Amino acid sequence: MREKDRVMDVTTSQSVNDGANLGSKRMNKGIHWEWRVFGILSQEHRSHIERMCSTALESSDVTDKYLWSTNCKANIKIRRKTLKFKHLLKNTSDGFELWEEGRHLKYKFPLDRSAIDMLESDLCVKAPEIFKPGCNNIDDLIDWISLFKPTIKCIKIKKHRSRCALLFDNVSIQLEIADILSPIKLTSIAIECNSFEQIDKDRGLYYMRGARDLLELPDSLRIMGYVQFLDDLVKQGLF
Repeated sequence: MREKDRVMDVTTSQSVNDGANLGSKRMNKGIHWEWRVFGILSQEHRSHIERMCSTALESSDVTDKYLWSTNCKANIKIRRKTLKFKHLLKNTSDGFELWEEGRHLKYKFPLDRSAIDMLESDLCVKAPEIFKPGCNNIDDLIDWISLFKPTIKCIKIKKHRSRCALLFDNVSIQLEIADILSPIKLTSIAIECNSFEQIDKDRGLYYMRGARDLLELPDSLRIMGYVQFLDDLVKQGLF
């Protein structure tokens, strides 16, 4: 599964600006690297992963509603009462993805016109006329989802998520173990950290690859992000 350090394959040339130190910001904020796998995790491998934690595991149950379309490349989900967008900036040939998220990509209900515009752009669809001014609540969005053209799907994922810090070379990286409970049962393992500034991009990936290798994950786990995972669920006929 894991490959030695290699030169990053860049899919866009957008510059990156963030903190100088990995782990200096709360995860899932701003621009950051992610690496994720899905599959069946044995108790032996789970125990090894948990031994790697440098902080106590913090766990919670989460239900996310993902919005998916055939041509969608963004990660779009409804969590609680918020519509959240994540935009993919770059990826590497060994599965690392550079994502942008933050307050400017979060929308509380009722949604205004700018949120509908972003849905249309990221999903490559046209919203129904009823949503042109905006959308009042989550129920309205879900109830009228079939009116988008082409049709989009709402994919509900229930998961039990545990998080901790993982240290590599004295750099703190976030580790997530997400046990997906429905629509299928499997486990997702992910590491996340803030990127360095663009000039230090290879240095940032050095820490990420080092943290990945510490986990010693089996080759049976598939390297992919949530967008590809959703694609697979649709291909399996689950939605």
